[in-house]
Amino acid sequence: MTSRCKGRWEDRGIFNVLTCTKHTSKLQLIAVKTPPPLNSALCNKTNMKLENYSITSDFISIEVDGKVFNLHDDYNFMKILYDVAAQKLTLRWVKSKRDRVPQDLPENLMLEFTDVSLFKCKERDPEQPLSEDYCLGSLGFISKELISEIEGFSTNEESDNDDHMNLSFMSGFAIKIAAKNSRCMLN
Repeated sequence: MTSRCKGRWEDRGIFNVLTCTKHTSKLQLIAVKTPPPLNSALCNKTNMKLENYSITSDFISIEVDGKVFNLHDDYNFMKILYDVAAQKLTLRWVKSKRDRVPQDLPENLMLEFTDVSLFKCKERDPEQPLSEDYCLGSLGFISKELISEIEGFSTNEESDNDDHMNLSFMSGFAIKIAAKNSRCMLN
């Protein structure tokens, strides 16, 4: 692979990443290596179905019944609840107290995942302030073949390809989920 970017290559498992030091945008070029064999116990066929919401094309919001909820600007991430026996994961956001947040938004927004077959987290960057744990950076789907990649995504749409959902936060904390169903609850 040739590039006009100048920087350093870093081995990240199934990826090689070039971080460009020439451009100020900190462009990263990713070259995918041959993926390792998958652990079938972790990657059961899920075909995750988003029951009552969709991920918007900005990768920071979800849409429920025609209304968009911005999880980056208007909500603070607060809680992870994982029920191992029930294979259920709930992620909870609460409405931000900032002045510019629309007053008519629900106070709580929860994403519930059922029949969870994969739940994986990446630690936060200790150099980031704790306030960055509240702020979603992106959410989207990524191919199940990229099981070790926890921060990237390729699409905002569910598919029949057993893709995993990745959620990344501004602190570097990230979550990867494979589940049969997910729904949004507002209150």
